[in-house]
Amino acid sequence: MNNKRSILTIALVAISLVAFSLTLSSYNIKQTKQAKAKKELYLNELMKDDYKKLWAKVDSLDGLGQPKSALEIVDKIYKKAKAEKNATQTVKALVYQNRYNAMLEEDGLVKAINRMSIQVDEAEFPVKPLLQSMLAEAYSGYFNNQQWKIRNRTETVNFDKTDIQTWSEADFVRKAIELYELSIEKDEELKAVDLKDFQELITSYDSDGRKYRNNLYEFLAHRALVYFSNDRTYLTKPAYQFYVDKSEYFAEADAFSKLKIKTKDTESLKHKTMLLYQELIKMHLDDNDKSALIDVDLKRLDFVYNNYNGIGKNNFYEGTLVNMEKRYLNNPLSSEVSYKLAQLHL
Repeated sequence: MNNKRSILTIALVAISLVAFSLTLSSYNIKQTKQAKAKKELYLNELMKDDYKKLWAKVDSLDGLGQPKSALEIVDKIYKKAKAEKNATQTVKALVYQNRYNAMLEEDGLVKAINRMSIQVDEAEFPVKPLLQSMLAEAYSGYFNNQQWKIRNRTETVNFDKTDIQTWSEADFVRKAIELYELSIEKDEELKAVDLKDFQELITSYDSDGRKYRNNLYEFLAHRALVYFSNDRTYLTKPAYQFYVDKSEYFAEADAFSKLKIKTKDTESLKHKTMLLYQELIKMHLDDNDKSALIDVDLKRLDFVYNNYNGIGKNNFYEGTLVNMEKRYLNNPLSSEVSYKLAQLHL
């Protein structure tokens, strides 16, 4: 009899515990839903603020070491910017989304690059070319950080090309080149986009030369040049590879812009660099203020000098600089020309 009572007591206690557990679980679910609803209401109310205040809130949370909370606000900023067709804020939000997700997720950097690739496909002009340039930089940055591991890989002919963790050096180089070229493909449309609309995005890039960039094409072209002109590519060199080996490449801006620079080596970054410098120089030949022309032409001459394969490069370089110094004597950037001449004789 006592055993039966004990068993009954235990059963009643167990049923009570289960009932309590279910009640508590139901209460917790209700509380969680209420908390989420309150947070959603708070975030929606927050979106009534202007972008400056919203980003200040993001920066504050970032400074407090709360990337997850910062990301929740960034996600809302992205939806707000996209709905308002605000290109600058859309791109900025995407950059922050990828940054925080890379911090919060396992293999975050790989996932961020994959996510950005999807964003590029979905984006429209002028957001798309900006994202293409940024994605190219992301691929290059990933390779630079992981090159000790990647260099031991062979070409990924039989692997899934969507998984960058199987890519070889050549895969990363080709993808970066492809994206940088795509970013400046719509040159005439990009030239019509005033760079002032994107100042908030480019405050940390090219601080010295940025003031001479007037439109989105120039900004993206100079970003591409940074990659193209740095000869770190590991692509196989063909027998007919392009060389910077003609004295006419040191010609003054107008004459240089008219040269026919041809090659069978269509993958040559040096050749791509030369053609891009020609295009940028042509854009500024008729400017009243020659500052932008001087800036890009000095960069072109430095590139030719550093990559020239012939003899007499010091004389060719000096001759052009002397002519530039005389021609632009009244321009503030003439001091840059004088400095390069002085450096040549050290």
